[in-house]
Amino acid sequence: VSLATVSNVLNHPERVAAATAARVRDAIDALGYTPNRNARALVSGSTRAIGLGVMSLRNSLFSDMVNGAQLAARERGFTLLIASSEDDLQAQGEHLAYLESARVSGILLASMTESRDQVEVARRHGRPVVYVNYEPTELDACAVVVDNEQAGFLATEHLIDRGCRRIGFVSARPDLQPVDRRRAGVLRAVAAHPGVLLVDVDAGDIDPPGGTDAGLRIARMPEDERPDGVLGVTDLLAMAVVSELRAAGIRVPEDIPVSGCDHNSVAWGGAVPLTSV
Repeated sequence: VSLATVSNVLNHPERVAAATAARVRDAIDALGYTPNRNARALVSGSTRAIGLGVMSLRNSLFSDMVNGAQLAARERGFTLLIASSEDDLQAQGEHLAYLESARVSGILLASMTESRDQVEVARRHGRPVVYVNYEPTELDACAVVVDNEQAGFLATEHLIDRGCRRIGFVSARPDLQPVDRRRAGVLRAVAAHPGVLLVDVDAGDIDPPGGTDAGLRIARMPEDERPDGVLGVTDLLAMAVVSELRAAGIRVPEDIPVSGCDHNSVAWGGAVPLTSV
């Protein structure tokens, strides 16, 4: 049969007679043939693949994003290529360049820092880019984001509604946009309630070890200086704080209620399921 017929069997089987298609598939099985997707990409200029660049797969928030993207891609006949930059902007740029060379049809970028220059390069080469979890500075950019300032505001209001008047804000990395926006919401909520005090607790990083250190420091504070409520800027920080407070004999939430702020799936289990926005 012709090359066009083989191509139709692989890509448009409805165009080929059943008997002919069966012969072609028998030949494919006998030869162990698999389509060369790289060659196909060179001809078409793209593949049925979508690239997803995330900040870190160690944070299950990004793992959740991967799961959602993969599900949506598979439902539409696409594959997903995943790259984790581990919070390294240069590595992120290298990953984007690789995804371009793989001729992906489009790119999802779950960054937490300014990446405009890297994104512009991909766009100039004809690759559409959608930001996830980051509000871009470009006016014409597409993004899927939550209102991080409102999330910080709601979490703080919840603690205040519970009667907390000395709120410990466990945070780090103000250079990360979601962190900066959530802090703005926390400050807005505190300012709306005279008599409420904000106690900043620098965790050093947004990963669990930072929360462990912050939790130890809070537990060791004199009781009259200790926060009577704690908000972690991420759920991973908050969960680590909960563990350290409980280890020190401080009850959560009876003595100190603790809230997180990103609805990370890691917070759904555990001895004390975490309150989160």
